[in-house]
Amino acid sequence: MNHTEQKKFSNKPHMKIEESFGEVDSGFERDVVDFIINNVKTEYKTKLIKQYEVGSYSIDIALVDSKNRFIFGIEVDGYAYHGGQGVDKYLSDKSRQEFLEHKGYDIYRITEIDFKLKKEKIINDISILINNKEKRLKSKF
Repeated sequence: MNHTEQKKFSNKPHMKIEESFGEVDSGFERDVVDFIINNVKTEYKTKLIKQYEVGSYSIDIALVDSKNRFIFGIEVDGYAYHGGQGVDKYLSDKSRQEFLEHKGYDIYRITEIDFKLKKEKIINDISILINNKEKRLKSKF
């Protein structure tokens, strides 16, 4: 491998996300946590915290950097949890997400149907979000 190929290879995301504390609320949430831990690789050391508290709210999954700075949150919408709760649950979740985003907490939402059909997209989205946010955090400090 020549120097250019070696440099190209070393810039690829290669660090696994480390699971930290917290409990999951559902089997689907556990599936998403395991999926992220086993499949998403990043350029930076990243930890995953379950049920991350922000005031009186909690975010299903939070990704934080090596200094425990919030990178972004992941909300998980499983059919078993939301099934039958209809518009009221959707509006409640949307309102909570808007509040959190207004306070500076970026949220990525994973629905159960997307999880079943678009896993490769989810891996790519999460990796890009982590790496882009980490670069911005590093440039600030």
